[in-house]
Amino acid sequence: MSTFIQPHSLAMMAPYSGKTRILYRDYLQQQSFVRDITDSNAKVQYAISEDAREIIATREQLQEHGFELLEAIDSGIAEVNQTLGEVDQTLKGGFALLSYGLEDVSKGLTKLTAKCDWGFSRMIAEIGRVNATLNELLAVAKTPAQTWAYNQFEIGRDAMRQELYPEALEAILRAISGFGDQTGYKLEYRFHYNLGIIYLGDVNNADPAILDLAKAEQAFLAAARYAKADFPSEASVAFTAAGWAAYCQARFPEAETHILQAIQLDSSSENPEAYFQLAKIQVRTDRPDEALPRLQKAIEMDRNYMLKAATDEDFLKYERQVQDLFEQKRARSGIIAVLTLNISKKSLAMMKSWHTSKNFPEKTQSIESNFHKAIEHFNANTYFGYLDAINLAAQVQDAADAVFKEQKDRLSSKVVRIDASIKENRSRLSAKATKFSIQNWQKAEAAYSQISYPLTFPSFSYGDYQNQIDRLIYVNKLYEDSETSAQSIIDESISIAESKGKVIGGALAGIVGGIVGAGIGFIVGLVALLVLSLIGAIFGFPQGLASLVTLIIWVLGPVAGCIIGARAGSSELGEDWRCRREAKVSREIGE
Repeated sequence: MSTFIQPHSLAMMAPYSGKTRILYRDYLQQQSFVRDITDSNAKVQYAISEDAREIIATREQLQEHGFELLEAIDSGIAEVNQTLGEVDQTLKGGFALLSYGLEDVSKGLTKLTAKCDWGFSRMIAEIGRVNATLNELLAVAKTPAQTWAYNQFEIGRDAMRQELYPEALEAILRAISGFGDQTGYKLEYRFHYNLGIIYLGDVNNADPAILDLAKAEQAFLAAARYAKADFPSEASVAFTAAGWAAYCQARFPEAETHILQAIQLDSSSENPEAYFQLAKIQVRTDRPDEALPRLQKAIEMDRNYMLKAATDEDFLKYERQVQDLFEQKRARSGIIAVLTLNISKKSLAMMKSWHTSKNFPEKTQSIESNFHKAIEHFNANTYFGYLDAINLAAQVQDAADAVFKEQKDRLSSKVVRIDASIKENRSRLSAKATKFSIQNWQKAEAAYSQISYPLTFPSFSYGDYQNQIDRLIYVNKLYEDSETSAQSIIDESISIAESKGKVIGGALAGIVGGIVGAGIGFIVGLVALLVLSLIGAIFGFPQGLASLVTLIIWVLGPVAGCIIGARAGSSELGEDWRCRREAKVSREIGE
């Protein structure tokens, strides 16, 4: 196991001197970077009291938020810093190591957080617009001198990336003050900001020829001055960095002034580090009553500041007061968690009472799972656990309310849709059903008149909606039955008319056809008799054959005429009577 340190405090109470310069360089060099055996991510380790850790979070909760709780430290706090001898002897045991991956923190860094350790200056170089690309910078350059300065600045940043700090310092100083015929451009806050980072140093930049806390402080103050008008958030970070540089020189009044300026510029959640630094300075100067409200503010902005305070030597001097604050925050969060869980529980019960699992199974399962997770976090009885329970419970409430509303809207839409169908059917069928299916129509009308209005109402329960749907479906079925009955009567009436037409038409046309066929057959038979008699006289046919053929023709003529006439008359008159009946029905029902 590698050694560990408390990177948030320096053992120097005297004014800034050569000794404190050495202390600061040692502080940078002693910060522990370890290489994890499973990967190559750099990690930083803090010592944390088990008493404080039990208030803050469980091992699992720490892991969820990017921390790893390592083995306990049996040898006590003496290993952390020998200057704590004056601290109460009861603090000398029960410490463990808290670790987090620095690379994970630095990726996508956009604002100061509790994991932004001021010992690692390269991290604050990533914040906000400080890391703007050269093309972005050149786009705002208005003169050749500014263009040259921005190019020098880019050279300096590239040298910083390669950890060539003397070259980086030279290039950025040229960007500010110029070189040769070039005048430089001192109004660009990014130049001074990065200059301060170089003078401030970090674990990779501990060269005594470069480290200069006083120059770092002045560079950050210049950066804040030039950024203040257009980039107040970046100016706030610069003032905070200046405050840290002053703190490292044991210039606590100046450090406090810088931090107060940072807070005045950006009191939002973008810079909770300023409140933490202010609290740190105030406990360092033995003003815990002033410090604790500032620490509380930082914790409210970012929960991880509770961990940061629990691992900071300055706050360990007033461990009882700090842990009392932690306990108060935990207790208040526990009360809020109870209230939030109760509200979410009601929303969850409401969602279930609307039978959402049938229509939204995945959403319902996810919501119930989150509620169970919230209960688990709540039962851990830690500050992190209560906060996670509050957040999850709020998500459960919002999601359950949304699913309940979605189900209610779905049922409401179904009610409106069925009712619209009923109204359409009713207006379309009224004349037909009242004439041809009076009994069924009256039954449907009676049932429809019993439907309560409004069909949907804010206070309706799931049962109310389902009852409305069932009633409407029943009424709609009655109207459909009424239409079916009416149409059946109409079809039967048309069919009877058509049948009557066929019978009468067939009889009349058959008689006429038979008479016509008989006449035609008589004439054709006489002609056939004469022709066959002549042929018989010439060729010797028997006379009886001509008589037989003539008789057959006389018989077939009326029969054929009757059949043909009957078929034609039946078809025509049947169709005519059917059309007449359909037309009459249409007039009667107004179609």
